[in-house]
Amino acid sequence: MKVVFSRGTAEILEMCGRGLFGKINRARIEDTGEIYACMEIDYSIISTEERTRLQQEIEILPQLVHKHVVRYLESVHDHEAKMSYLLMEHFTLGDLADVIRSYRREHSRIDEDRIWKILAQLLIAMEYCHSVRKPNAIHVGSIVHRNIIPSNIFIGEGDLIKLGYFSLHQVLASNSFIRDAESPFYTAPEILQKLPYTEKADIWSLGCVIYELCTLQRPFIEQEGEGLADVIMRNEYEPVPSEYSQELRAVIDLMLSIDPNARPSATDLLGRPKFGAIGVHKAMLDAQSSDIDMLISNIKEKDISLARASEDIVELHKQVETLKGEAAEAEATISATEQQLRSTTEAFERAKEEHQKLVTLYDEEVKASTESQLKLQEQTQQIDTLASTLEGLNSILIGHEGTIKELNKTLDDKVRHTGTLERKVSSLLAEKDAQKTTITNYECLLNSKDAELRELKDKLEKLGHRVSAAEEEKSGMYLKIDELASNVARISEQESQIETLSSKVVHLEESIASKEHDLQEATKRIASLVSDLDQAHQHLATVESERSEIKKKCTDLSEQCEASLSENTHFAVKLESYESLIADQKAQIREWSALISGLKEKLHLMTSQFNHKLQECEEKTVTIAKLSELTDSLNIELSQALSELNSLKEANQIILQEKIEHDLVLEETEKQLELEKNRSAWRSQGQTQPNNSANKYREYMCMPKLMIRSNPGDTPLMLAIIKNQSLEGLLKYAGSQDQYGRTALMRAAYYNNVTAVKLLVTIEGGMQDIDGNTALMFAVERENSTCVDILVSVEAGSLTTRGFTALMRAACNGSSQMVELLCNLEGGLATPEGLTALMLAALAEDASSVSLLLKRECGMLLLDGTSALLMATSTGSMDVIRPLFYSEGRMKDSLGRTPLMVAAEMGHLEAVRFLAPTQTGAVTTDGETALMMAALRGHAEVVQILYYREAGITRPDGWTSMMYAASFGYCSIVEILLRREGKLCTNRGWTALMSAVANNQFEVARLLAPVEGTIRDNSGKTALDQAREMNSTDMVAFLATALV
Repeated sequence: MKVVFSRGTAEILEMCGRGLFGKINRARIEDTGEIYACMEIDYSIISTEERTRLQQEIEILPQLVHKHVVRYLESVHDHEAKMSYLLMEHFTLGDLADVIRSYRREHSRIDEDRIWKILAQLLIAMEYCHSVRKPNAIHVGSIVHRNIIPSNIFIGEGDLIKLGYFSLHQVLASNSFIRDAESPFYTAPEILQKLPYTEKADIWSLGCVIYELCTLQRPFIEQEGEGLADVIMRNEYEPVPSEYSQELRAVIDLMLSIDPNARPSATDLLGRPKFGAIGVHKAMLDAQSSDIDMLISNIKEKDISLARASEDIVELHKQVETLKGEAAEAEATISATEQQLRSTTEAFERAKEEHQKLVTLYDEEVKASTESQLKLQEQTQQIDTLASTLEGLNSILIGHEGTIKELNKTLDDKVRHTGTLERKVSSLLAEKDAQKTTITNYECLLNSKDAELRELKDKLEKLGHRVSAAEEEKSGMYLKIDELASNVARISEQESQIETLSSKVVHLEESIASKEHDLQEATKRIASLVSDLDQAHQHLATVESERSEIKKKCTDLSEQCEASLSENTHFAVKLESYESLIADQKAQIREWSALISGLKEKLHLMTSQFNHKLQECEEKTVTIAKLSELTDSLNIELSQALSELNSLKEANQIILQEKIEHDLVLEETEKQLELEKNRSAWRSQGQTQPNNSANKYREYMCMPKLMIRSNPGDTPLMLAIIKNQSLEGLLKYAGSQDQYGRTALMRAAYYNNVTAVKLLVTIEGGMQDIDGNTALMFAVERENSTCVDILVSVEAGSLTTRGFTALMRAACNGSSQMVELLCNLEGGLATPEGLTALMLAALAEDASSVSLLLKRECGMLLLDGTSALLMATSTGSMDVIRPLFYSEGRMKDSLGRTPLMVAAEMGHLEAVRFLAPTQTGAVTTDGETALMMAALRGHAEVVQILYYREAGITRPDGWTSMMYAASFGYCSIVEILLRREGKLCTNRGWTALMSAVANNQFEVARLLAPVEGTIRDNSGKTALDQAREMNSTDMVAFLATALV
């Protein structure tokens, strides 16, 4: 199998181990022949989210570069196989598990010196992993290994120890299927309890490993009926064999503390004297020096990059200004466009008004058309009536044809009976004259009926004219409809420009209106024709009724005129004329019937068309109604939404305005409080803080001097000792004490009366005065070495009421001779607050005493974490600082203060130069650095030394070193720091210039005004605005001039 890496193709050889995620194989680069180890990581068993975290952690490992950490070179991913391959160093000498097994087989012990060396190398590796700032991987942060077991600790050439196989803990923490079989035996209790854990969990695992190196067995093993977690929580393990030193056993016990807070960190453990004695500290300092040199070179490169970046920023500023100009032009264009949009909107409103007028006009025309349609319906009804009348006339005519035939037959009979009639004529001649009169009357009546018939013909002609006029009127209406259609078309064109939906609706309404108009006009014409036909039918009915009456009368006359042939002939002629007239009327009626049938067909066709159009109109009307309802509902919803939106906007604007006003008031109040607080705080600090550390440490030197004088209550023995007289016969007073509790032995030790000391040591040895002082302490006070030699065996180790020893008094007095006599017996003792003789010797600047006490008391701390080195740096004595540094150089007090910070605060240049390479970059619990303390005290030379290492670091609240210097008016320091810390702001937007203004530092303000004068804080105010609020007239005038 082969895997392609950037450094070449690796051929996978035999397996040489197994990790949590898969095998570890030996791999050879084909091009170079180099041998590496290749870890196979199978991520198919974990989720996608866990897979992403795993790959992120794999990418971090190659960034860890340290002498005692396995070098991870690079990684590649095979997404199809769901495998990752991690190339790393290969070790041929095995691991610590192999070493333990080898010694276990040989039944021998591992040498303690080798264990200390292994522990030292692992602590150095762990300190690197746990540190937040790594010289070669600053952004990586602290890493908890979580998988420290013997098989993950590798051995290189020269017994070089390397820590490897990190647990990729983010994935392991969430996946219960991935576990190392050995890990639980070395897992910290807080992890087993699934509690939050820190880097102290690795300290526990390391304690288990070191314990196993000493005992060749694990400290915790499962018992029958009890799980491993319960055994670990009991924290009961077999003691380390006594052949190992007490110090090694104590270190193991500390690392195996159940409480994580009680476990020391890797840094704390490396600060122990033992590591200094075996040269670990010096090696670490050499490594740190090389790291610092590398960082300084990197900083210089970054400075060059920053200078280039500043040039790029200037160029970008120019481009921004150009873009601002273009933006202004764009805004002008936008304003012109908005003006055009407003004018277009006004034109649209005007068009809308015109459209509304046209719609109103259209509605009026529709109303008129509706009225015309009603008239047409009436005419249609009249036509229907006329048609029914004509049908009645036809039926009457059909009925009269039989009567006429009978009449003709009767006439024939009458001709046959002419003879009979002639015989009767004579009888009727008498009545002839009367009948002539009657006939004349009837002729007049017939004439009048003829006149009526002519009038009826005239009316029919007039009816035809009216029908033609109606047709003409219909064509005129069609023309009006066309004009209306053109108007509607224009309206539709205007509406189509407004919105597509309105255009469609208007077009639909126009088509419906035009069709309705056509139907209405046709209906009107048909109705007028029907009315005319009805009138004609009525006239015809009247004529028919009159005709029937005439026929009846003619029949009567024929019967009366049978006797007279001439009268009969005349009557026959009249009858023929009537028949011809009736025939004409029948023909005319037939024409009218044909006309009526044609009209009926046309009417039926028009009615069907009308019904079809009416149905279409109804459908379109329903569609229009639905569209109108939908449009109305949408308009209503839109208006409601707009009204709600406007109300919400108004409410939001009101709330936003109130919030802005509230924020402004709050920011103003906070700024005023901060201003007053800073002004009062800085001015008060300026009086007391510069000597704060010195005063604090010097307090421990205030040990009262021991003096003994003659008192009225002294016994003869005491007086004899003071006067150096014979003590013969006075020993009976031995054991007595004066009012201060002091004895004769104390006086003998104080006045160096060796003879008296020898006589009284067995009687009064160990007695103490009211302050707890012993004769040994009085001898030390006067540096009476002979007396000290006599008393030390009896009174060594005694403590005063404040916990002081004779050795502490000697160290405080700077008496190295006394210290040498007492250090073996009293070395390592401390007061209740943790004060030791070594600390007092450091404060006394006694290098000889410090060297004598260093082996016994180095690493001992006050309750607040203060070490002897911190006290020594407050004095600036390099003869004391150097020997202490190699043992206590990595210790901090409870506030996080380092020796460098104390030296910087006190302004000790030589000490700062000595400590800076190893201790720069540290911060206190408040976030302060050594540079800040030097700037606060005004030590410009110290600031110059620390500038490249700590300039630019800010406190959590954003305060910088330059802000400290600006507050107290240290112009030289401001000039040094301005390049890196200029324009930096606190979390509230305050600048160094604002701090200078708050404290009326005019010269500093003059330096900073060109750089920070235009910067505004979070409330939008500049330093000039701040000066105005403070009513500082001089500062306002000064800044106004400086900013010009």
